[in-house]
Amino acid sequence: MSRDELSAMRAFLEVAERGSFARAAAHLGITASALSQTIQRLEERLGVRLLQRTTRSVAATAAGQELLRRLRPAMDGFDEALDALNDFRDTPVGAVRLTLSRVASELVLEPRLAELRERYPRVRLEVAVEDRVIDIVGRRFDAGIRRRSLVESEMVAHRLTKDDHLLAVAAPSYVARRGAPERPEELHAHDGICIRRGKSETIPAWRFVGADGAVHVVEPSPALVVDDAHLARQAAVSGGGIAYLAAAYVERFVREGALVALLPGWSAPLAGFFLFYPSRHHVPAPLRALATVLRTRPPKSLVRPGAPGSSS
Repeated sequence: MSRDELSAMRAFLEVAERGSFARAAAHLGITASALSQTIQRLEERLGVRLLQRTTRSVAATAAGQELLRRLRPAMDGFDEALDALNDFRDTPVGAVRLTLSRVASELVLEPRLAELRERYPRVRLEVAVEDRVIDIVGRRFDAGIRRRSLVESEMVAHRLTKDDHLLAVAAPSYVARRGAPERPEELHAHDGICIRRGKSETIPAWRFVGADGAVHVVEPSPALVVDDAHLARQAAVSGGGIAYLAAAYVERFVREGALVALLPGWSAPLAGFFLFYPSRHHVPAPLRALATVLRTRPPKSLVRPGAPGSSS
């Protein structure tokens, strides 16, 4: 197979698996029009249509699906063979496609980006930040970072942070204006800043566990509903209401006085973050490099309810 044919086959795989010329072109670093021409020349050379194009989507034809089925294992083997050359280099070379939530990006990845670049300058990181849980295999990601409860059991998972807990917080201005609730059931009288995940129309209840183990579930009164933890935190800082967020995510804001930790003695456990990837015999060197950097990160201190200026 010539170099041009190999490039065309890889281009076909990218378009077929991503279902979009634009997304595939962005990943390959070329224009969508150039990619379309590559696929057209490949189809002309093979004498069969591989992709069915509409104004809204791209899907493999029956012939394309058969080529995809046979080509993907071969291409994976080719990539694995190339990655094996990393054992003979001083530093790993290659790309890692990573998906993670916004909170994981801020708490886990961002503090380590400079170190990753310094230690492994030839590792290229491609990051997709999205709070909804996705199929990393189907979307062709190499790895993801999520809380342990969201990682499928068949994945290889490495702990990156210690377990956390949820914390009800509000700005001092809000507390001065509306007062501070002393028990979870008092939240009904307050403005809630709620997070709705994915395509769900339901606003999740807030679950609190007392120091004595008692469980109290509250349906918050939403003044604002968002799908992004960063926006929820910013809304709380601006005095828009009470948010219920990971303690590590609001720790600095509580310590600096921008937020107040509410409901002393009431919280809820939250699993830590894990790096995960599909179980495989050969883990690519760039992914091993990323794991090495992320797993050496020291645990973060966490603010406890009722102790706004302290950390554990």
